[in-house]
Amino acid sequence: MTARAATKIGIKPRLAWPRFPDVPPHFLHQDRLADPMRAMRWFYDWTVFTPEGLVAAEAYWDEATRALEMLLPERFPANRPRWTGINLGTFTGVFQKAWMRLGYKMYGIELASVIDDLRAYGCEGHQDNVFDLLRIGDATYDFAILDRVFSQKPFYERHELRMHPDAPPYFAKIRRILKDDGAFIGVLYDWYTRNMIEELASLGGLTLWPVKGNRLAFQVDLSLPPSQMPDVLREPLDGPYFTDVKVGATRMKCFLPANEIVRERDGAREAVFAPPLREEAKPRKPQSAKRKPPQD
Repeated sequence: MTARAATKIGIKPRLAWPRFPDVPPHFLHQDRLADPMRAMRWFYDWTVFTPEGLVAAEAYWDEATRALEMLLPERFPANRPRWTGINLGTFTGVFQKAWMRLGYKMYGIELASVIDDLRAYGCEGHQDNVFDLLRIGDATYDFAILDRVFSQKPFYERHELRMHPDAPPYFAKIRRILKDDGAFIGVLYDWYTRNMIEELASLGGLTLWPVKGNRLAFQVDLSLPPSQMPDVLREPLDGPYFTDVKVGATRMKCFLPANEIVRERDGAREAVFAPPLREEAKPRKPQSAKRKPPQD
């Protein structure tokens, strides 16, 4: 059989992401928010919501999950009950259960000690790390979702900056547990760089979606051959791989597949590593009586 030729990483229009509704105080168990872990993750923790608040929160989680489902190859939503997915970093299971409400069979892993809450919400899973997954057999799942896991600056400082020469691959353990005709989807946050995208591209056909807040959604179709990174110095600046950014008073372009800022000087194009340029301080808004999640 002739090997299929690799194609360039695909790029799609911006992925619309729903806004979490404002939450009045009586929608929340205020005593639960005294726990710093709950306070930081309250907008995806079913245990902090009153029954009335949970109705509103679940409506948002369902809407957000439908947005994530758009990242899957078309064969998946066409026959939801056929597929079994794993939610990587499921916390107390709010998105995992939203996938279940869509009709998928789901499992979850979570690093934090909240598995009792996960099961109390009607979900299955165990405590684990995306860099281990030793309790899961090869080719167990049809698809995996990675969201809100690689989401904090300290993670990228430890791993993405590659201070250690023996830094492991990000996604090798995840790939091991997925079937060869499966898919891997998720969202990367502000500080992603070329290393992560090139590794994803090596796994199969890679498609990217820009998301508000300097995030990048991705789909790896494992049934397709590996993808090629487009050339940051050759792709047209008005093409789909670039988006407008402003650094200080200077307008530049961001090369989405590598999160690199590009500028032109004297007719020559140069690439600048992007994440440090996105660390400009923003004024803090006064806190209102209603809670708003930090990502919206």
